Amino acid sequence: MHSTTQHGTALSILLIKSYIFIGILGNLIPLTSALKSIRFYHLLLPVIVVYFLRRKLRIQEFKIIIVTFPLVLYLLISAIYASYVDSESIPAFSAQNPLIRFALLYFLFISTVLISSDINRKTIDFKFDLILLYLKGFLITAVVGIFFFVGYYVHLLSVDFILKFQVQVQFGAGGLLRISPGSYPNEYGTVSSFALSVITLLFINKKQLLRERILFITRTQTAFYVMCWILSITVLFLATTRSAYISFVLSLIFISYTQKARSKKVNTLLKMIALFVIVYVIVQRFLYDIKSIFVSGFNSFVELDGSTGSRIEAWMSNLKYFSDNPMFGVGFGRLLDTHNYYLQLLCEIGLTGLILFAITFVIIRNIHLGKKSIIEAPQTIKYELLSKVKSLAILHVLWFATNNHNLNHHLTWFCVMLILISTPMPKRSYNEMSICNTKTKGGEMYAG
Repeated sequence: MHSTTQHGTALSILLIKSYIFIGILGNLIPLTSALKSIRFYHLLLPVIVVYFLRRKLRIQEFKIIIVTFPLVLYLLISAIYASYVDSESIPAFSAQNPLIRFALLYFLFISTVLISSDINRKTIDFKFDLILLYLKGFLITAVVGIFFFVGYYVHLLSVDFILKFQVQVQFGAGGLLRISPGSYPNEYGTVSSFALSVITLLFINKKQLLRERILFITRTQTAFYVMCWILSITVLFLATTRSAYISFVLSLIFISYTQKARSKKVNTLLKMIALFVIVYVIVQRFLYDIKSIFVSGFNSFVELDGSTGSRIEAWMSNLKYFSDNPMFGVGFGRLLDTHNYYLQLLCEIGLTGLILFAITFVIIRNIHLGKKSIIEAPQTIKYELLSKVKSLAILHVLWFATNNHNLNHHLTWFCVMLILISTPMPKRSYNEMSICNTKTKGGEMYAG
């Protein structure tokens, strides 16, 4: 019995870590061209659902699934309508059938809920290590991305070869190849900004992490995270994603603002700005003309025929669809290239869908927080950083949705996972942890 439990724990940990690590790699694990819109980690979702549903549903999981059922049913009916309605006036979603998009969304939702439930039964050390695992996966993508970038310009790699490992290959200002290993440039730029923000947060808290012997203990470990920081800021620049630059600046402001001492707020912000300027000057002087990226971005913002102009045009055309179908929308998964997911969702599922979505969100929030049974978790540095990383993820996901589509992106659901595992714990779980001894098995809490 003991060996069976241990084996099950090991397998659940493997699935949890695979969901995070393989998810960040995206299309770096390529599938056939027929499955181009599917990422490799999506294939893990049915396995995750089947495995975790073998056990009994926990009360909280059951409540969330039941509460979301009306919204899920509404989205399913809307997706069926979008799949079979015959109208030439509204473009169909060419990359994915609406029903496939719905199925993917639901599997992502269920998988994240089930995984988060298991993570919440583990220690804060395990949760914190998942963030570090995410950074390690991102580091691999950054190295591969720079390899693609350099390989293309030394005529070692062709565009067709690079495309096998990316969703898109795009060129930016001055014909610059935009880095986007495993995804597409706008998505990867946002992921780069998030990873860079998290690494910056770790360095801001370096003294305390070192004092508690959590990170930066050895020179090798410190050198590793310095290299991560350098690679992250490099690929952030080379992704040439303007919204990612904005989200990174907002992240610096957030990190500075959350410093406890008032004097540290300003000092931290000034230090990060100074470091950012130094890196910019070095890259501008010796590596690449970054200024041209910002100039091109500004021109496309003010010129009607630039990317901003095309976005505004897309928003206006989608608002026409909404005015024709305000209550129920044109069908979930039906619109293409809206470049604003809030607007896209409004046009696809209508006011009825949004109201149902809002009601479901409020109920789930109350279920998860469990107002009557929640007490605050101990304020250790790991809990504090986990909460801040969650906030950084929310910032990036919500901002990116204003100018792109990210409902099925890995970072979006990694963000949902962080929200579910970083809220205060139920009293019962907290009391269980308080009577546990210091021994753990695979991060699982148990009484000694």
